Amino acid sequence: MNIGYMTMNNLQLPKEDTPKEMSQQSGGLLARDTKPQKPKKLEPRDRIAQYVSEIRKGRMELKNG
Repeated sequence: MNIGYMTMNNLQLPKEDTPKEMSQQSGGLLARDTKPQKPKKLEPRDRIAQYVSEIRKGRMELKNG
């Protein structure tokens, strides 16, 4: 049994973030942002899952052309 293979297959991949609908918010030059965008700190398991999903996407793109 290959432990690395089992770990990769059992890893919970992050879900794709879909953009939320804008609710009557102005998008002008002086418009204010309601929520400041702060980078959130991910747990090590979540970071690894994100890296794995990016690698898998890249492999699939190379495979499919």
